[in-house]
Parts: sequence; structure tokens; C-alpha cells
Amino acid sequence: MLVDPEVLRAFAAQVEAAAAAINGLDVGSVATTSADGVNGSGTQWAAREVGHHLGLAASDIVKDVGAMGLAVHGAGDRYEVDDAALAGTFNQLF
Repeated sequence: MLVDPEVLRAFAAQVEAAAAAINGLDVGSVATTSADGVNGSGTQWAAREVGHHLGLAASDIVKDVGAMGLAVHGAGDRYEVDDAALAGTFNQLF
């Protein structure tokens, strides 16, 4: 199928901006230190444990969103893409 490369490039730019915004939130650090005001408590311990895992999940999301932007941007550069090929790339991400 022929695609409008400008639409794909615009979508890729939005995806890259979303990945940068998610990355800028620093979810892992914020969640990990969210209960530092209650030093030595179970709440602080739990926040540190959960925060670490939230940080890992956020990193995975940023990686997958970035890969989505690269896939769409590459498709826009080729001006032609097979729906199944692009869908296959998206399915691999999630």
C-alpha cells in the first residue's frame, strides 16, 4: 500500500516526543523516593521495592514506544509499506 510519508513522519515525531516525555518523568526514582519522609518505615521499604519495578516497567515502555517511532519513521522513508509488516513490528513491541 502506498502511504503518505509526511503523515508517517508526523506520527513518528509524536511518538518520539511521547517517549521523551515518559522518560523525563523518571518514574523509578520518583516512586522509589516517594516515602523517604517516613524513614525506616514499612511504607518506605515498600515504595523502594515497588519503585524499582515501576522504573523497569517505564524503561520497557520507553524502549517499545521508541521502537514504534523508528518502525513508522522507516516506513515513511520508504514511501511504501505492507500493512502486515508494520503490524508485525507493532505486535513484537507489546
